[in-house]
Amino acid sequence: MVKALAHPELRNHCHPMIIGNMRLLRDYLQALPLSGTRISGNALIIDDTEIPIIEILSDAVLSSGRIDPLAGKLAGDAIVRGVELTLAGEPML
Repeated sequence: MVKALAHPELRNHCHPMIIGNMRLLRDYLQALPLSGTRISGNALIIDDTEIPIIEILSDAVLSSGRIDPLAGKLAGDAIVRGVELTLAGEPML
């Protein structure tokens, strides 16, 4: 997801946001450093673009190449949260 967001042409066509776990996102950025990418407050900063992050709590750990039931639960929780925000008419940005 972060690699996709790193492409400026994608960010020029939409206003992305992330619903996920900040700790896992930090771990991911350490494992796969991308130039100009960092977390500041509740946002992922890519170059000069600020992408808001909605925090989902999770006990999952970054484990590339292994199935983690907690990561699956986190993905499901993120989808549910996105649907809840949409149905409530909450602004996504």
